[in-house]
Amino acid sequence: MMQDFSRLFRQSPETVGAGRLAPRAVFFPHSTEAEALEGGHGKWDCFLNGNWRFKWFENPDRMTSEYRPETPDADWAEIAVPGCWDMQGYGYPHYTNVNMPFPEFPPEVPKQWNPSGVYRRTFTLPDAWRGRRTILHFDGVENLFYVFLNGELAGFSKDSRGASEFDITDKLREGENQIAVFVIQFSDAAYTEDQDQWWHAGIVRGVYLLSRPQSRIEDVFAAATLDPSLKNGLLKLELTAGFRCPEGSFRRKEDGTVEFNRKRPNEGWFFDLRLLSAEGVEVWKETTEVARKVGAAYYDVRDPARMYGFLDAEIPDVHPWSAEDPYRYTLTVTLRHESSGVVESTALKIGFRRVEIRRRELLINGKPVLIQGVNRHEHDPKTGRTVSTEAMRRDLILMKQFNFNAIRTCHYPDAPEFYDLCDELGMYVFDEANIECHAFFYDLCANPSWGQAYLDRAIHLVTRDKNHPSVIVWSLGNESGVGVNHASAAAWIRYYDPSRPLLCERASYSRRQGGWAPNVNRTLTDIIAPMYPEVQWIVNWAETQTEDDRPLICCEYSHAMGNSNGALREYFEAFRTHHGLQGGFIWEWCDHGILRKDAEGRDFFAYGGDFGDQPNDFNFVCDGMVSPDRVPHAGMYEFKKLAAPVEFSAVGLNCGRVRIRNRRYFTSLDDCEIFWRLTVNGREHSSGRCAVPHLGCEFAIQDLDNKLQRNLFITPPDNTAVLTLPYAEPENLKIGDECRLLISLRLKQRCAWAEAGHELGWEEFVLPFRSLTPPAPEPIRKGAVEVTDNGVLHIADSSGVVVETAAKLNLWRATTDNDCRRHNFATLPVGDFAGNIWWSEGLFDQKRTGVQVRKEGADTVVVSTYGTLAEHTMTIRQEADGAFRFCNTIVYSPELRDLPRVGLELELPGTFSQVEYWGRGPWENYRDRNAGAPVGRYVTTVRELEEPYIVPQEYGNRTEVRELILSDGSRRLAIVPDLCMEFSVSRFDSHEMQRAHHWNDLKDSGRCFLHLDLLQRGLGTHSCGPDTLPEYRIPAGTYHFNFRLFWKA
Repeated sequence: MMQDFSRLFRQSPETVGAGRLAPRAVFFPHSTEAEALEGGHGKWDCFLNGNWRFKWFENPDRMTSEYRPETPDADWAEIAVPGCWDMQGYGYPHYTNVNMPFPEFPPEVPKQWNPSGVYRRTFTLPDAWRGRRTILHFDGVENLFYVFLNGELAGFSKDSRGASEFDITDKLREGENQIAVFVIQFSDAAYTEDQDQWWHAGIVRGVYLLSRPQSRIEDVFAAATLDPSLKNGLLKLELTAGFRCPEGSFRRKEDGTVEFNRKRPNEGWFFDLRLLSAEGVEVWKETTEVARKVGAAYYDVRDPARMYGFLDAEIPDVHPWSAEDPYRYTLTVTLRHESSGVVESTALKIGFRRVEIRRRELLINGKPVLIQGVNRHEHDPKTGRTVSTEAMRRDLILMKQFNFNAIRTCHYPDAPEFYDLCDELGMYVFDEANIECHAFFYDLCANPSWGQAYLDRAIHLVTRDKNHPSVIVWSLGNESGVGVNHASAAAWIRYYDPSRPLLCERASYSRRQGGWAPNVNRTLTDIIAPMYPEVQWIVNWAETQTEDDRPLICCEYSHAMGNSNGALREYFEAFRTHHGLQGGFIWEWCDHGILRKDAEGRDFFAYGGDFGDQPNDFNFVCDGMVSPDRVPHAGMYEFKKLAAPVEFSAVGLNCGRVRIRNRRYFTSLDDCEIFWRLTVNGREHSSGRCAVPHLGCEFAIQDLDNKLQRNLFITPPDNTAVLTLPYAEPENLKIGDECRLLISLRLKQRCAWAEAGHELGWEEFVLPFRSLTPPAPEPIRKGAVEVTDNGVLHIADSSGVVVETAAKLNLWRATTDNDCRRHNFATLPVGDFAGNIWWSEGLFDQKRTGVQVRKEGADTVVVSTYGTLAEHTMTIRQEADGAFRFCNTIVYSPELRDLPRVGLELELPGTFSQVEYWGRGPWENYRDRNAGAPVGRYVTTVRELEEPYIVPQEYGNRTEVRELILSDGSRRLAIVPDLCMEFSVSRFDSHEMQRAHHWNDLKDSGRCFLHLDLLQRGLGTHSCGPDTLPEYRIPAGTYHFNFRLFWKA
């Protein structure tokens, strides 16, 4: 019988669960208000996390009586709860992006391979819990699970990321009790959880027991907003209590109403309420009856298990909550009887803030806050979907340090602890329902069979997270089309919580018009939320006159796969200068690599296909701003610079005058100080620090056309001031010396997410200091450069030949994920990906096909041909000071559509591993991603320059390089371009990197491959989004690239 029900329910989308209690906000019960205020857990909760007994099956039909207590489990294994069983040796993780991991059609699920498992553990009820209700709580189980208590079915649920609670009171027995949980990885619910991530399974979030009195607090909804003045708090409370009615205490009349033989169950019951400031000072208190009268009617007198208290209060002069200033109050709710006293109390952290949509802007406390956000999946490289609270805090701290202010919980509600941390540390959250049906995009959203699933997931989202001030927008899921099932979910949310805007990602896309259109589905979404739009597209949207007053916030943009995030600078420029554009969410936070060891015991990060999982989407799961172990990629530094809470601009650099602008919306910069540094040719000349003047907050005003414009001010704003920095023009400057000023804004004191001295933002300026004094000759060691007849370059110092290398043109770069994803490389059709275009044009395999070496006076001229693709003429001339000038003319065939780079590759001995350069750094940078890399002198090594992207690809480039020095510890080879150049150096040949699929596939060559480039193509975000902008591409043509090479004395 159990198996018959299991087969039926796992393919019945109309059935989303059974035996579950009504969803509610997360709070823990206490006996008194004093205990509730102490926080944490108390005597009325018992966590069941830890080791459980476990038995795994390849499909659910193999489970027989394992859920029964009498079935022995001595030969079962132990497994950690919470945890993904596929990360603990059972089955395997499976990665897909769009496709389902099995070939069936909805609502069918696999019959053969559908991993399942039975978890069991025992507990003994504490004596103090007797006579009370016992609730079993699950924060998240993937996917379908059945709960048994002492062999008796308590219920089941299908929402993997929604909390599920079961009343097990009547199934308890004296002494030891046994919980059994039967989990099936794939049910019909999997079709609505088709997110771009690993498919995991098991009890992936926490499990605990709660003990509740028979009369108890069922739920608390505290909608804490601000009045239009933004000064006073508005507290709208909906309080739910439950009562047990003894048998015979009421009867139902023929008209359906309830007649009580004794007192009404709510009579004499009250909610006592208090609001305390963060400092513990009482600011408000009130008492309200349970199910108090409104007019002549009682609320819900037919259901004694859910009776309500309603209260609206105005709290004068509240301290608002914002991500910049996450100030929270404590609300205590106590259920009390007039004769028997307090029976239960709880405490909630709440924050007052106002969220609204007006005139194409999302306003938070009246300000059009720029959404500097990132999408975040739950992922740990060792435990998969199970993420510890410590790891969540680490993520949020890192985000705050890099100036992120918003998170989209892609594409499901996160673990409940995460929202507490967002409230505490300050992060705006777009909270998303667990809905994505990518493989059946427009099917399920219009299928009535899935209507209840959509609605159930929306209800669980909102009821659980409704009290968190960090949650400012509800989202109806992701990549699930738009249809009537979204409409029913939207209607429920709007009725239940009108205090927050609503987002439906696809709702503004008109299938009829074939694109994004204004005034489409306004009831479904308050925000226009495109994915991966081009910069020019969003600018055009903003400049188009329309009646649609909704802001545009990109739900996903700047796909961060591999070496990526090109053109972030252009996106931010559009966000900051065009009304109606209000930022967006980078895709995404972290690479979802899974830590594994290869046959030689070396660590590497696995991706789709590495576990034999078919079908799969390869490394598309590795698309984050940080690595799986949270090492920031270079795109993080670009974002941090562009999202800084400060802006510096030049006023009079010759006399130290610089304007500072506070870009914070709610706080001053009084917690910061300024450090400045003046350099000459990249070396520090002088430095200092100064105080930040008191500045007001970023604001915007209405112009005469009644449109809100960010940068149009009638009077000078009070969020700017002019600083005078006490630097002076350096003495003894020479012709060609470059003076630069770097200004840094840093925290004065430690805060919740950073240490004192943490840098929030910076800017650099070229100073207008010049000299007519010629420079002194640079001391140069004796050297020689010769070229063999077959074009081999010999670079020697006084001891003999040190470098022997082909002086060859560099036609290739190991394709980035944006150039071409590795598994698609060298395949047909070529498509529009640059890497395959380069391959189809012969750039990958093209070798030097001809070389001529001749003397023209004292010059050596080397002419190299590369089939019909390119001709390279290199003229080498020794100058009077002993340096060698290399003059390169490179002519590319006009048949080539696009070039990866323009430059040379030299091979040096591996001993030349020490690197010093004067250019942009210290992290890698490219022409379309170098705003976050200041110019300076940096000392590093070849290994330290490595960026171990999960799939090996082009890495380590530096732009605007004025000087490069490579050293083996005793000899220093310098290369100085006439104009700025780009360079990278690697232990790995770019063709070897092209063939590799994981970083651990690479073998140390014992050589240094030095790339000297006039230009390298930008990065773009074409792995999922726009290609490199035209201004950062390289067309075919003729290029000149000159540099000096010499041995430093």
